[in-house]
Amino acid sequence: MSHILEADSVMLRFGDRAILSDIYLKSETGRITGLVGNNGSGKSSLMKVIFGVLHAECKSVRVDGKYLAQPYLVPDAVNYLPQQNFLPQTATVNKICRQYEVSLVGFKQSFDVAIKGSDHVADLHGSTRRLLELFLLIKRPTKFTLLDEPFTHLSPILVQQLQMLLLEEKRHKGFVLTDHNFHSLKHIADDLYFLNNGVLKHRNDVENIETYRSLFEL
Repeated sequence: MSHILEADSVMLRFGDRAILSDIYLKSETGRITGLVGNNGSGKSSLMKVIFGVLHAECKSVRVDGKYLAQPYLVPDAVNYLPQQNFLPQTATVNKICRQYEVSLVGFKQSFDVAIKGSDHVADLHGSTRRLLELFLLIKRPTKFTLLDEPFTHLSPILVQQLQMLLLEEKRHKGFVLTDHNFHSLKHIADDLYFLNNGVLKHRNDVENIETYRSLFEL
């Protein structure tokens, strides 16, 4: 069954500065939607507004046409990967996998990293911790997953493995992601949105994306 996530009429200000102006974004299950723009353009803020953890003066977030005031409180609707790490450092990998109901074996099959169930989160290499966070959210049975900078600080081989996982899992959910590594993003995105000067524009010509490279930093 397909699902649709829509964020409509999103308006956000920080003081006198308009960060987001009457934004509309749509994501569908089975598709990866890329969100690009310059540093400070508001991409992370938009994701937080959609997830429901950042207050906006105006917004309408809907899943399958149903309005969700706080999507993060609806278990099967949307989850979100922030730029900062979120796993408790004192927890073991086994405990985290049990809490999120994912398989450590599956994680090892997806990524070529050294990890043991008895390892504490605090002792994991930075990229391994990030991959574990990604795996937990990607594998959770939500309709949509928002990913903020998922490729950052990953080696080329880990980026490829993450791309493969996203392409496999998009059969079950929809993804919205943003990343400074535009080269990695554009090769898996089914469509793209550009955020510039508070205005969001949809582009479906992913193959000709270099035309718009002045709108964002590579």
